[in-house]
Amino acid sequence: MSQVELSVPSISCGHCERTIVGALQPVPGVREVSVDIPGRKVRLEFDPEQVSLDQIEAILAAEDYPVAPQDAPAAVALPMVAGDSESPSCACCAI
Repeated sequence: MSQVELSVPSISCGHCERTIVGALQPVPGVREVSVDIPGRKVRLEFDPEQVSLDQIEAILAAEDYPVAPQDAPAAVALPMVAGDSESPSCACCAI
């Protein structure tokens, strides 16, 4: 088993968490998924013989949650403001 923590700057609410967990949990080889909303992180335990990190990142990107490059500065959790296009947010928060 491998464990990884991915920085996903567009995480902003419980809807994001449910979408991410719902997309990754059924993937063969994914054992555990947890989302840290304030830290904008996804933590996974997975079997790399069944699913690769590239595949996991592609699944997240397809759900509009691209993973930040490892050398990117850490995401800063900012308060969300409705209609604020400068803050990362999901479609749910943009309403």
